[in-house]
Amino acid sequence: MSINLSVKRYSNGTPLSDMIPQQKNDDSTNNDDDDGNKKTTDSSSAYISVMSFNVLAPLYVRPFDKRTGGIQPFAAFEWISEKDTADILDIHNDSANNGQSGRGQRLFQCLSACNADVICLQELQLERIDSKGTFILPSWIQPLLRADDDNENGNTNGKYHCHLPPQAELEVIAARNVRVLDADVAVTCAILYKSQRLEQMVSKQSSTIHAAGADTNTNTNTCVTLHLSIIGNEEESKPSSPIEPFVVSSVHLDAMDEKKRVGQLTRCLKKAKTLTSIENANGKIIPQNSNIIIAGDMNQEFFAGSCVTAFLHHDNATTNEMEEQCTNSLRLSKGSRPSNTQLEEWTKVHQEAKRTVFDHCTSLDRVGTECTRAAYDHDEPEGDEAQMMGSWRLDHLLYTPHSFEPCAIWATLEDDQESCAVGLPNDRHGSDHIPIAAVFKCKTMQSVSDEQQQDLIHSLETLAMEQEASLTLTEGKFGIELAEIEKRFTDSQASEPNFEPGPAKKRKVKKGKPPMEIIECMRKKRLIVRDLKMEQRKQRQEIVKTLTNSERLVIEQYFGYSATQWVDRGGCIS
Repeated sequence: MSINLSVKRYSNGTPLSDMIPQQKNDDSTNNDDDDGNKKTTDSSSAYISVMSFNVLAPLYVRPFDKRTGGIQPFAAFEWISEKDTADILDIHNDSANNGQSGRGQRLFQCLSACNADVICLQELQLERIDSKGTFILPSWIQPLLRADDDNENGNTNGKYHCHLPPQAELEVIAARNVRVLDADVAVTCAILYKSQRLEQMVSKQSSTIHAAGADTNTNTNTCVTLHLSIIGNEEESKPSSPIEPFVVSSVHLDAMDEKKRVGQLTRCLKKAKTLTSIENANGKIIPQNSNIIIAGDMNQEFFAGSCVTAFLHHDNATTNEMEEQCTNSLRLSKGSRPSNTQLEEWTKVHQEAKRTVFDHCTSLDRVGTECTRAAYDHDEPEGDEAQMMGSWRLDHLLYTPHSFEPCAIWATLEDDQESCAVGLPNDRHGSDHIPIAAVFKCKTMQSVSDEQQQDLIHSLETLAMEQEASLTLTEGKFGIELAEIEKRFTDSQASEPNFEPGPAKKRKVKKGKPPMEIIECMRKKRLIVRDLKMEQRKQRQEIVKTLTNSERLVIEQYFGYSATQWVDRGGCIS
């Protein structure tokens, strides 16, 4: 395993509040302690902490799958004996331990002790109030929640508010689980956020325009998104360096299809763009720079060559790396390689992901966490060999580096050889995934000044006018040449013996193939105009490549479409 040494690592489960860097007080103040050392001050106001955890829904523990007529291998947990099943795999809701015991108790302890500002959950299994009632949070997690008008099941000591998909979406997944697993259960992603520090941002768009993007904004059981900001009316929460509002998504990406995974991450970027855009006085939607964190079980290891890695700003995958990741994703047998068609499709999806993040005028990076899941290896043992355990880095924290800088993270399975050997869950960990977490230092993005914006737009409009003039001149030259050829052709017809003089509109025009000279002139015009347009497009493309994310965003704000579309449209002026 390769460990990122540039970010400080702490044992998994360390309270995130203890991982926030402490700053020495300024020398001008006399804040020495009794030993003469400078006191440290809590600088938590400049940091945001995020934890992500796939908590393993009870429904996915050894369920009978009606599609296959048995238990799927990935849900069998064959290394856990029947004797240990109750304690390791079952979530108990009883009167002991405040309603928690077994796996539920370990999950609750992990979540309550982490002290994260934001907790992104996956595979959270909800409960119905009654047989056909509303889905609510399971009882084992409810002590974490703060009681308020929207949550009667929380308690006054709870630290978090919870955000779930709408009930209609939960009913959809419940209906699917009835069909496949014969259980009327909703399993979903969720976001918990500290009620005393964070609040949801109010949309700055009209209800009409907001409704137009409903399909993009709807939270589903595999992707829940929130636009959060620091609460401004609590003195202790006011940051010394203001933390800008940010968008966080809790995701559970598709387990089998890379194209679907790319589509899910694309929707996260679209949601962030929609949530952060503002509406001006004329009703025009103006996109803004987005501060983004995407956390969750992504069912991909994010190795170079994967399509999801194309979302990251440092992606420079080689052909061999892309072929290797295509092979792994398709789960081809050893020694096999993808077909040319499969490789072409993989390359296409990779390019689409790269273009998506480019067109959204942002960059993403990945926190350097390592393996988070330990289970029987996919490869079958040979002969009398024992089944070996494997480990994979499936859970990730993605972020926009212009707004966040990870400064501390939880160690994962690289520091837990016991779990690597016995698998997950076990008597210490309540899920088949180990949680991940990071403390981010918040940064303010360098904005493009009004003068720089004006200079950029002026240069683009000047280029567009110059290119349009050049194209018009070229087409005009061929127009003159074509007119001269047609005149010579008309004059030659007039000299023919059977030519009938008179007004042009009464002359009988011979139908048929135009003279070869005219055909050649028109063909030459098409080729030269085509080459000129290609050269002009290349010129526009080279200019856009040199622009920063913020500068490309200026193009979209001014013209109303992306910089890529500006290149494709011929640099036309709005």
